[in-house]
Order: sequence, then structure tokens, then C-alpha cells
Amino acid sequence: MKKTLTTVYGALALLATGLAAFIAVLFLLALALGGAAGGAISEFAGTVARWSISVAAVAVLVGLVHTYVTGTHSLTAGPSRKSGTEES
Repeated sequence: MKKTLTTVYGALALLATGLAAFIAVLFLLALALGGAAGGAISEFAGTVARWSISVAAVAVLVGLVHTYVTGTHSLTAGPSRKSGTEES
């Protein structure tokens, strides 16, 4: 279950980040074009932004469940879990 949650969280976070980059490109394109074409592209970017926010919210929910299930998160302080030799 932990591996599945990690995979789902990673995929959703990557998708949300990709959508954010796509939205930025759309707004820059809309700014460059201007006029009615720019307005239409901006409206489309706004629609994509709503979807991106929803995807990011689901990713946060999955991340919270993962944190609860594993009992740790990426910012947990303490010794590394890696096995092997210790560095001096």
C-alpha cells in the first residue's frame, strides 16, 4: 500500500506541475498574441488552471494519507534509513 500511495502521489504531483507549466506557457502566448485570440487562450488557461488545482488537491490528500500510513514524511529529522556503511 505504501508503494502504491507513493506512486499515485508522485504521478499526481507531476501532473499538477506539468499542468502549471502548460498554463504559464498559455498565458505567455496569450499575452504575446493579445486581442480576441489572447482572450480566448486566457479563458482556456483558466479552465486548465481549475483542473490543475483539483489534481493538486487530490495529490495533497494522497500525500497526507501516505504520511499517516508510513508515520514519516520527507522532512523527518533523524538518521538516514539507508543501510550500508556510515560516512564519517
